[in-house]
Amino acid sequence: MLGRRKAPLRTRLGGALPPGRSILCALALAAFAHPAVAQELRGTLAETPPTSSDDLGFPAFESAPDTSFAEPPLEDAMPPSPAEIVEPRRKRRIEEDDPYAPLGVRAGSFILKPSFETSGGYESNPRAEAGGKGSTFTRAEADLDVASDWARHQFTAKIRGAYIAYQDIHDLDTPDFAGDMALRLDARSDLKIDLAIRGTIGSDRPGDPEVPESVVGRTEVYTSGISVGATYKPNRLSIGSTLSADRYFYADSKLNNGDTLDNSPRNYTAYELRERIGYELSPALEPFVEVAGNRHLYEADDDFLQEKRDSTGVEALLGARFEPSALIAIEGKAGYGRRDPDSSKLETIDGLIAEGSLIWRPSVLTTMTLTGASSIDETTLPGASGAVNRSTSIKVEHALRRNLILTGQLAYDRVDYEGADFVEDQYSADLGVEYRFTRSVALRARVAHLKLESSVPGEDYTSDLIEMGLRFRR
Repeated sequence: MLGRRKAPLRTRLGGALPPGRSILCALALAAFAHPAVAQELRGTLAETPPTSSDDLGFPAFESAPDTSFAEPPLEDAMPPSPAEIVEPRRKRRIEEDDPYAPLGVRAGSFILKPSFETSGGYESNPRAEAGGKGSTFTRAEADLDVASDWARHQFTAKIRGAYIAYQDIHDLDTPDFAGDMALRLDARSDLKIDLAIRGTIGSDRPGDPEVPESVVGRTEVYTSGISVGATYKPNRLSIGSTLSADRYFYADSKLNNGDTLDNSPRNYTAYELRERIGYELSPALEPFVEVAGNRHLYEADDDFLQEKRDSTGVEALLGARFEPSALIAIEGKAGYGRRDPDSSKLETIDGLIAEGSLIWRPSVLTTMTLTGASSIDETTLPGASGAVNRSTSIKVEHALRRNLILTGQLAYDRVDYEGADFVEDQYSADLGVEYRFTRSVALRARVAHLKLESSVPGEDYTSDLIEMGLRFRR
């Protein structure tokens, strides 16, 4: 059965195309019509009279278009879209978080960030004594930060060495060193193992009540430690355990009569086992419980006064980590601490212990850090069974420009020697400025003021410091 013959396109469109609209309508239909319809449309265009320029806004064809050429593919016949003829927009440059941060040096799969600083200044009371005299000084410091660039596991290290020399008080010249290395092994997706070693070389604080007045200069103190830990986190629950051992070694001191003082009774080793259980209520909030037990063993059987200094301590703490946004981070813990000396001559110390920090970033240029801590520390002060240390500080860092940073800090420390009726209160203020010429070179300067008040008459003192130097880093 023969199908019905389709009516001419002119009829299906409702009659003849209006003058001046024929070509536009035909082009629009040609872009979407079936090839058969397009063929018929070309015949219709041949029958359509020329269009005047008044209808279209440009000169009309003087004759019907030639339809003898081969029909091009549809995609070739279509005119380019505006998006295709507009020149592509140039990509915006991504701003760096810190355009003056060091880039480091790549060594295999590690990134090294070395730095060196040399400075000089004046300190009004380096001996930290009432009525002490001042001296100029020079200081040299070198740092090296190491970080791995691995897909799994992580290794980090930080090594810092410094030496300070006083031009007028050479017996206070002393080295300063601190280094630690940490390795995290991702045994499984829910199990991580942490290994760490650390060590320091420092000295007694001038004016320390544990140092006899007959000692000349500073007594060097060496510490070394190791810790092994594991964290199991199958879901929101987190269970962590850490075992650590730290040794404290005091070098012999020089006396003003030319003799030496044996400090071996001050040497001890501290062992600690710490357990922590936390649960993430949300990515921003994790409360936790922490318990710890430690044992301090002294190298000598007794100290200078024939007192047994070995002791046992316990801690039980409740805490939480709260990070509601990138602008604020809070973590703190508080609880009960107790230390029991083996000697019956020394009293047991117990009470509230706490530790916490608050980091607030009101803007990208300003960071405020508030910290506080209280702990029960060791001491060999005659008659004291321990030193209860409480400290708090607030630090504000503000960038006036990307390469001009101001830093201000206020701190308060209180040391109460339990059993010896001796208390020290220390107040300090510090103001620093850093101008970074480039990523590698910076000018640094600081001024500081320290005031110590002692319960012992005549032990109060103040000290002021001013320092300026250059820092080079890569």
